[in-house]
Amino acid sequence: ISRHRWTHIAVVTGHNRVKLYINGRLNRNVHMPTSRITRPRGPLVFAAHPYHPARGHIGQFRYTDHYVGSNTVRSWARNRRYRTTRPRTVCQTRRRSTNHAGVLRVGPSHGFTTLGGGMTNRINHFNRLTTFEESMPEGNHWRCDAGAGPGHIDCYVRACRFRQRVPCTIRRSHFRGSGVSVARCPGGYTMTSGGMYTHGRSRHFRARESGFEGFWPHGNGFACDMGFGRGNFNCYARCCKLPRGSRCINRAHRSRNSGGITLSCPAGYTVTGGGVINHRRHRPDASNVFKDARPIGNRHYHCKVGIHRGDFTCFARCCKI
Repeated sequence: ISRHRWTHIAVVTGHNRVKLYINGRLNRNVHMPTSRITRPRGPLVFAAHPYHPARGHIGQFRYTDHYVGSNTVRSWARNRRYRTTRPRTVCQTRRRSTNHAGVLRVGPSHGFTTLGGGMTNRINHFNRLTTFEESMPEGNHWRCDAGAGPGHIDCYVRACRFRQRVPCTIRRSHFRGSGVSVARCPGGYTMTSGGMYTHGRSRHFRARESGFEGFWPHGNGFACDMGFGRGNFNCYARCCKLPRGSRCINRAHRSRNSGGITLSCPAGYTVTGGGVINHRRHRPDASNVFKDARPIGNRHYHCKVGIHRGDFTCFARCCKI
C-alpha cells in the first residue's frame, strides 16, 4: 500500500472463501470454514484491540449484505464516485515546558514540517527571569529561552504534514543600533512565521537594552526590534514553498487587556505563526515585559505583554494550505 495517497480496499466473504482486494486486484484468497454469513449487529469497529490503530484516514466506506464478484470490485476501484481527494494537509501544535531554561527546543512529529512557533514566559514577578532572550526557528524545530537564569517557559512549534514535499528555509538579519530590522524571504517562498534572538542579555533586568519592543509579520518577511534605544539582535523569517494555490494573510489587533488577547484566523485558514509589538517603551518594568506570543490549536494565536495590564498589538499569520 502506498503512503500519502488513497487506496481502495475491499473484503469479500462468501462461497466458503474470504478475499482481499487492493485497488481492484485480488491480493488474498483463503478458505472459510462456512459459507453462511451472519448479518452483523452492534457497532462496526476498525483497528480494535489487540491490533494497533491504523495511522491514516478512511473515506467513502461502503457495506453490502450480499456476495460481490471480482468484476464489481474492479468497477468500484475505477469509479470516481467512490474516490476521494488525496489526504488533506494535517497540522499540529506541540509544546515543551521547563522551569530551568536554558535553551529549550521543541520539534514536530515525524513527517511534519515546521512553519512557526512561539513562547510563554510563566514568571509573574518583574525580575531578571522575565527578560526576553529568544523565540526563533532553528532547523525543523522551534527554539526558546527567557530569563537571565533558570527561567520558567513553555515553547511551542506549529507544523504541518503536506501531501507533497515542501522545502523551507530560514532567513536572518543582524542589527545593532536603534530601529527595526527585517528578515525577508527569497523569491518563490512565503513567510509563515519568524522570531528574534537578542544579544543584549544584561543580568540587570532594568537595563534599557533588555527592553522588549517586538517581532511581527512584515510583508513577505519578518520585522524585529529590541532594546529601548540601541539594541543588538538577530531577526529571523521562516520561509516555505507552500503548495500551489496557498494564500496567507495577517490578522492584527491592539489591546490593553491584562489577560492578553487571542486572535482567530478565518474559516478555511490555519494559523502558522504570529508576533507582538509592545507600545510601552519608556523603561523596562512590569507593564512591558514579554509574556506570551504563541499558536493555540489550528486557528488561534495568543499574545500578552505586561505582567498585569500592557499596551500591545497582536499579530496572527493565517494561511490557506
